[in-house]
Amino acid sequence: MKNKNVQEKMMETETVFVENGIEYYEENGLYYPKLIMGNELEADVYVGRWGREWMRYLESVDKIRYRRLLISGGLKKIAKVVDGEAGDMVQRLEQEYYEKHRNRCNGFWDTYQTREQGRLMAEEIVRSEIIYKVR
Repeated sequence: MKNKNVQEKMMETETVFVENGIEYYEENGLYYPKLIMGNELEADVYVGRWGREWMRYLESVDKIRYRRLLISGGLKKIAKVVDGEAGDMVQRLEQEYYEKHRNRCNGFWDTYQTREQGRLMAEEIVRSEIIYKVR
């Protein structure tokens, strides 16, 4: 609990300058970086399937950006936004696909196959349009 107050105080202090993407603040004539481990700032942020997939993708293609976001505490915040966008898009695309092809569903098995095909198609589109992009 005590660390949380120190972290909040540090993040609220005025940034004196930024170098290499890291903010610095002044205290007693010395400059200190505003560094907090990402898991300390983002412990309460829940990230779903698509957000986790985006974080893995970002780490694999742009390690520097991934680490900067992790250090600054913004990684899970962006991942949560990505997760929401992707989840909404998958749901919308699945429903559109089913509505377009529902006339050929003659029973449980046909309906299941149609919905499964729609889900797979929607996931591929979401990966290419939302997940596999550096933000």
